[in-house]
Amino acid sequence: MPGDIIVEFKSWTPRDNDEDEEDWPLKCDRSKSSFYNFSIGCGSYGQFLCYLRNINSLSQLRYFFDKEKLIKHGVPDPDAYVKNIFKTMFQGKAFAIFQEIINGGIGLTKCQQLFNTQDPEEFLARLNNTSWFNEYTIFINTK
Repeated sequence: MPGDIIVEFKSWTPRDNDEDEEDWPLKCDRSKSSFYNFSIGCGSYGQFLCYLRNINSLSQLRYFFDKEKLIKHGVPDPDAYVKNIFKTMFQGKAFAIFQEIINGGIGLTKCQQLFNTQDPEEFLARLNNTSWFNEYTIFINTK
């Protein structure tokens, strides 16, 4: 409902084989981590889009990732790691996200509402701007 906050807790584990060079073209792979699959638009990606469709502001969304689990598995900076996963997903799926709901996206009106643009090219350019990127990932937390 409008005004409600959606909270999602993730206890995902990174895997050593997530970045194999021979994985091209990228495809959903159960032998890879949830982080990997999400970053290429598989796994919890659909759930994430559903959440975006049902909020009016990114401040209504909270994703919490298990910081201790990430550190235990060799991730030195869990915050940067998780935000980079989302950045990779946004970069690979920007045009799909900006599609109308009937085509699997969230729609241009919702993109305007959440990302302040209806242009996926502009959105992609903003991902490389630190202040914009921090605004787009305000909902990501590691605890």
